[in-house]
Amino acid sequence: MPPLLIWIFSFGLQTYGSTQAINCAVTQDAGGTCYSVTQFSGTDCYYSWTNGTGHVVANHAAKMEYLVVTQNISTLTTNRCLKEIHYIRDCISEGIRREVTCSSIHISYWIMMIIVAAVLLVGPIIYFVSYRKGHCYTPVMSNVEAQ
Repeated sequence: MPPLLIWIFSFGLQTYGSTQAINCAVTQDAGGTCYSVTQFSGTDCYYSWTNGTGHVVANHAAKMEYLVVTQNISTLTTNRCLKEIHYIRDCISEGIRREVTCSSIHISYWIMMIIVAAVLLVGPIIYFVSYRKGHCYTPVMSNVEAQ
């Protein structure tokens, strides 16, 4: 086996063994957006939450005061929705790095409600107009016209 192929194969195994995927859930409410990762039982842990461009939003030592409402090792709450948050955790007791990327669709609920209301209002209006123009309209004949 060529040395380069052996090196690539061993690097792949090391990378696979050094990280383990975990789950992330994203929820929104009036207080902001909450990113939660799987609970665990590790000790002596270092963690960081970074945004989509790689800037640290919060970690075990500090947080961005203008953006982060609360944070701990398994939960980050921000005052606005970020499209992507990357979480990394290294625990001495676990001996492996765990990481996950949390993705969210950041659309405000009021925009969604306006779209639904518009569809519910415009749909019947279009149906009524097409009904009145004769597409579905059958005129009622009076007794005088029928004779």
